[in-house]
Amino acid sequence: NNEKPPVKKNEEEFEIKIATQPPLKLVYQRILRPNPSVLLSKGKDTGVLFVEAALIRSDGDTEIPNILEGKKLIRITNNSFAKFSKLKITQTTQMQGTFFKIRFTLKRYNGSSFETLYDSNNNPIEAVSLPIEVFSHSQYVNPKKGSAPPPPMFQEILPPVGAENSRVVILGSNFVNNPKLRVC
Repeated sequence: NNEKPPVKKNEEEFEIKIATQPPLKLVYQRILRPNPSVLLSKGKDTGVLFVEAALIRSDGDTEIPNILEGKKLIRITNNSFAKFSKLKITQTTQMQGTFFKIRFTLKRYNGSSFETLYDSNNNPIEAVSLPIEVFSHSQYVNPKKGSAPPPPMFQEILPPVGAENSRVVILGSNFVNNPKLRVC
């Protein structure tokens, strides 16, 4: 029976967003750097919430068990980040015949087990990373000397509106630390 459980209504629905994307290219058996992180926003709930990371196929979004290692379940509270600092992918893209993605799913601990939280459309509350290519050796990952870094990719600015001089979070990937960087 593949029926989804009934939706439990919140005052507002939770929203989970990827704050730090996993690297787009990496070497297997090494900790993902930068460490992926997610932001939980909206929703009001007093339960004990967690975010669970799972590895999925990029070509079909089906979960691949036993290839993602490390601490995959992290506690999170509203308007905070969960950082996955010890994740490793233990097989290469070539071994599995696909790129990978990491799916981050919001769960509630009910005292004896974890339950997935669903939105008002009865879909799991989750975020999915960009595709990740996993290589066997670093020579395939490291760019040649003198090559330009990939351009930054902006996904979203949170909050989308606010008062002047408010702090914001810029979500995206390929940001390069540079002393000439100016934020206006």
